[in-house]
Amino acid sequence: MAPDVYDAIIVGGGPAGATAGLHLAQQGIQVVILDKAEFPRAKPCGGGLTYRLLARFPHLQDAIERLVLNRVDTIHFYAPDLSAVRYTYHEPLVLLIRRREFDAMLLEQCRRAGATVVTSARVNHLVVTQAGVEATTSHGETFRAKALIGADGANSLIAKQAGLRAQWPREHVVASLVAEIPQTVLDFQDDASISIVFGLSGLKGYGWVFPRQADVNLGILGLFSKEQDRSLRTVYEKFIETLKFQGKIAPSFIPTNIRGGIIPMNGVISQTQTERVLLCGDAAGFVNGLTGEGIYYAMVSGDLAAQTLVQAFRQKDFRASRLARYQRAWQTEIGAELTQSVQLQKRVFTNMRFANVLVRMVNKQECLKKVFTDYFMGKMTYRTLKRFLIGHFLPQYLKLRMMSMF
Repeated sequence: MAPDVYDAIIVGGGPAGATAGLHLAQQGIQVVILDKAEFPRAKPCGGGLTYRLLARFPHLQDAIERLVLNRVDTIHFYAPDLSAVRYTYHEPLVLLIRRREFDAMLLEQCRRAGATVVTSARVNHLVVTQAGVEATTSHGETFRAKALIGADGANSLIAKQAGLRAQWPREHVVASLVAEIPQTVLDFQDDASISIVFGLSGLKGYGWVFPRQADVNLGILGLFSKEQDRSLRTVYEKFIETLKFQGKIAPSFIPTNIRGGIIPMNGVISQTQTERVLLCGDAAGFVNGLTGEGIYYAMVSGDLAAQTLVQAFRQKDFRASRLARYQRAWQTEIGAELTQSVQLQKRVFTNMRFANVLVRMVNKQECLKKVFTDYFMGKMTYRTLKRFLIGHFLPQYLKLRMMSMF
């Protein structure tokens, strides 16, 4: 039987926790990963990986490549009024995978590196002492270590019991509904492009169509609470009807096996670490506020949390002030773009007129199609986007102002 005393405990075996676990195990740190589920397990997610993930984690490239079901180079953006932008990139924009296979692969990498993985182990109690941490599961098992990483998702128990945040406020989360449908059932024809539909039926969010080898991932996310789940389902049904009207799916199709979840999309919490405990992934809000992209940011935060712990083990110092290196690290790498994504979300998700105008404006110029696609797919930072837009539109604006003076 595996010992219950480790160097580090990771609660949550998704992309954030598995990335942290792999890094720690490779550094010779005895780590245990605890997850409430059995793997492989289904996960309500679009399953799109951007190419910068491969650049950031090159050691995973071969393993990820074996899981890729489709490489898509064309994207359709639809405004709330269904005016559209279509752009084909010179290389694949996104890699489409299934999360159950992707997450299982990451955990297997951890096992091979020497990490202990315990599934069906829901952690329901955390104790932090001067000597270490204790995590107790619903089965009554207690695991002890010097430090702990909380990567247990949007409903993180670790975040709450470590005192880093309370329950997410209703207005800080979006609800999502996702279904994976066989292409034969949908009679789906366009497997070379993905579609993003903003603001359908007043939805403060968007819907997506991600085609893979044998199935299509159809989902929506929006600023709805659990109490409004029926409203979200109504929007999902409207989304399906719109796709039928556009001829993308069979008129007779009726969606089944729809799964839901919540995603924090109001930015990262103000403090992501305390004594002996660090938070990463959805537990801390590492999600792009405009696109809903979470996998990349989860893995970056997990990697940076693990790097911080490696230094803490070397110095035998797990105080909150020492672990604050983690906060500085993620703020430097991804902090600005996450903050700015929330600012853009508040404009695009809550202002249907702005979204309509934006799509029409982008559709008029090829260069705008490229930069808009670059930003949405994570190929361009907000700072670069803003610099481009100022350089592109300011001369035209100044010219019009000068002409109006004469």
